[in-house]
Amino acid sequence: MKLTIGRFKVLFGGDLNDRAEKFLLSHYTGLDEYPKEGSQMYEDMVADASKTFRSDVMKACHHGSEKVTDALLQAVNAAAFVISSGEDSHIHPRLDMLGRFGT
Repeated sequence: MKLTIGRFKVLFGGDLNDRAEKFLLSHYTGLDEYPKEGSQMYEDMVADASKTFRSDVMKACHHGSEKVTDALLQAVNAAAFVISSGEDSHIHPRLDMLGRFGT
């Protein structure tokens, strides 16, 4: 879900995982399948997806799970991330995700 108030945009990632993200990125850019990472088609997809997904703030998907695509993070290009997490057995947010949010 994406909330837009004036020019301010927040993307709520819910429980999206990498498989669902690949579907959404492909769907919203008119591709039949998810392109190979690093290819020109992949770069074009990310740029095109940014028109739909670009947001100022992103609520991290699935409590900061590592099951997120770099393509979605690049398309959203958020200035800040919000992670809802508490004590759980899944160790969320994942340390590697915290690093990826900072790139």
